[in-house]
Amino acid sequence: MWELSENLHRAELTLLEYAQHLTEWIKLADEREKLMQCASPGRQPASKGIRAAARELGITQRQAQRALNRTKHIAPEVQDEISNMPEIADSGVELDALANAQPDKQTAAVFAVKSGHAKTVREVLTPKTAIRSGYKINLMLKGIAVLTDAERAALWSNAVDRWRCELQLALAVQ
Repeated sequence: MWELSENLHRAELTLLEYAQHLTEWIKLADEREKLMQCASPGRQPASKGIRAAARELGITQRQAQRALNRTKHIAPEVQDEISNMPEIADSGVELDALANAQPDKQTAAVFAVKSGHAKTVREVLTPKTAIRSGYKINLMLKGIAVLTDAERAALWSNAVDRWRCELQLALAVQ
């Protein structure tokens, strides 16, 4: 545990490396907690190791749980592949996106980034409809930004009138 403690306090760890070391610490803390619970036989909750690790390392249980989730749900071969890709390995949102994906999709997303077909794994893992709708909204917002005050007021007045009609129709159907 001493070596793990030293590694966890190194500043140059990526988030992935930190998560891997923290997961190992949690496993060891869990085993230690089980050994110390001689008085109450039976299966101990997994969260005991998380609580102990969080307490010992001065982090929140949520941080410990997030690290455990990342290492548990990102396929080992994907972890190996991204360990040399700091744009993924040191990005919490990228790691979380991978952890929420199926292993085959994880591999495809990492390959797309590595080959230059995508900038981020989230770009690959996000459904295309969400990307398109976000793109459309951004285009509309850019269009609104260039309107004059009078044009903007007319736009909002029109929008309010249309929404009022929509609401009246919806209420009439009920």
